[in-house]
Amino acid sequence: MLIHRTALEVVRLCEKSEEETAPVVTHVFVDNDGRLTATNGHLCLRVKGLVKEEPNLFMADQPGVDDLSSHALPRDLVVDFLRAWEGDQIIVREDGGGTFIETVDGRTSRRFESKAVALEAPKFDSVLQKPTATVHSTLVSVELLTLLGRTLKALGATAVRLSFAEKEDAAIHLGARVEFDEEAIEGALMPMRE
Repeated sequence: MLIHRTALEVVRLCEKSEEETAPVVTHVFVDNDGRLTATNGHLCLRVKGLVKEEPNLFMADQPGVDDLSSHALPRDLVVDFLRAWEGDQIIVREDGGGTFIETVDGRTSRRFESKAVALEAPKFDSVLQKPTATVHSTLVSVELLTLLGRTLKALGATAVRLSFAEKEDAAIHLGARVEFDEEAIEGALMPMRE
């Protein structure tokens, strides 16, 4: 299966494998439709990763490009691969009991292998299903959310409550909890204009 390298960045949610860590939080799951999913048990993200355009010149004839099968990629395999490769397209495939992440660019080739894992992906669809009740949504800048997260962390916030009105461009009100006070921080976040 040919996927975009950046989709593997979803691995940032995974935890390092330890004795008592559930396998589901230590793997990136690749669906047979090219979506990559990861979770840490509290946050779940699914990313469309399948390359829909023409493969790079050197990738087109590689084995596994057209293979659309599911995989469970161990966190360490993905992290090591991302450190070693800056290219934009990669192949994920299984062969002879191993799972491979590999790429070729004409000058070098990279191939990382892990023992194939017989791990069933969790039922992420039930977690990620669209709500059936009326839901109001708004678009917020990732940079703004990152800044908010860093600032709240520096202030010692342990949780944040977000609420907003039905009006699409209304401010998102926030209240953050710190160890010593349930309502120590309050503020507003402005949505993006589309």
